[in-house]
Amino acid sequence: RWGLGTPLSQSAVAPASLAIRRWGEPRAFATMPTAMAADGSPFWVALRSDLHAALRAGAVATGLVTFREGVGIESLRERDEGLSIGLSDGSPRLDTPCLIGADGQRSTVRRLL
Repeated sequence: RWGLGTPLSQSAVAPASLAIRRWGEPRAFATMPTAMAADGSPFWVALRSDLHAALRAGAVATGLVTFREGVGIESLRERDEGLSIGLSDGSPRLDTPCLIGADGQRSTVRRLL
């Protein structure tokens, strides 16, 4: 539904089943078929970086998303209309209805919220 099938299909694989093994043991202790979902979506295995690239391209294509790379968030202030964000590069505060904090395990966004 998000239109990511074409970019992901170029690098992902569609296995018939998954085998779950303990590290260093050749025999699987569980297997799972990977049939298509009820809506016809395939089960794919992809590199996380390929998934991120496809999600980013899809978000940019909407024209509704802005990415600010290499800029840290110094402060967050909740407002009725969303958030007001103070950025580390000294640019004016960014007012936005939504923020996706995909900044990892030591998330600054999570800490500030």
